Amino acid sequence: LTASGTVGGTAIRLSNLSGGTFSGGAVQIAGTTGSGSDGIFISGSSNAINFGATQLADSLGAPELGDDGVEISATSGDITFASLTVGPTAIDVSPTHHGMVITGATGDVTVSAGAFTAGIHGHSVFIDGDNVANTGDINIAAQITRGGAGLFGDAVRINDHDAGTITFSGNINSTTGGINVSGVNGGSVNFTGQSISINHSGLGVSLSGNTDDN
Repeated sequence: LTASGTVGGTAIRLSNLSGGTFSGGAVQIAGTTGSGSDGIFISGSSNAINFGATQLADSLGAPELGDDGVEISATSGDITFASLTVGPTAIDVSPTHHGMVITGATGDVTVSAGAFTAGIHGHSVFIDGDNVANTGDINIAAQITRGGAGLFGDAVRINDHDAGTITFSGNINSTTGGINVSGVNGGSVNFTGQSISINHSGLGVSLSGNTDDN
């Protein structure tokens, strides 16, 4: 699945899939434009979904992603990326244009390699269980790099988590945004990469409202 030019709207949208495994193969999307224009949007699906090497707007500058790189919402099947590289997202001071958003995933989500690169104007990875809980295991092995002026958001933002294991095993290097974990009342959150380097004017690591902050 390849788009060498900018896609108007979401490039790949998978909604309410069921039945056998969906295999998307390798993906390369140069960029997207328009309100809510994700690179890949997956919602309400119960079957397993697999992608190979996936590259979404990986070069700094235009084209970029109009909204999130990957958004996963209310899924129960396991979702796997052999590798995932996400480049710049549109400038937004909220921030709402993230590298990857996971909410309401009851199956496992795995990113086995790749990188969330500089230029993401939102959280590089946002795991949000505020409205709908994530209960599957989430494993992110991609590296996270943040740097440059005018960026808003964190390298990792985890909000409300009650079950399942979250693991970040890639290196994290950020000069714009740290690690923010709040509302973890069950399961576990692990950072196991060889290197975590955060050097910016705000908090490097923020832990709040968690049952156990060790």
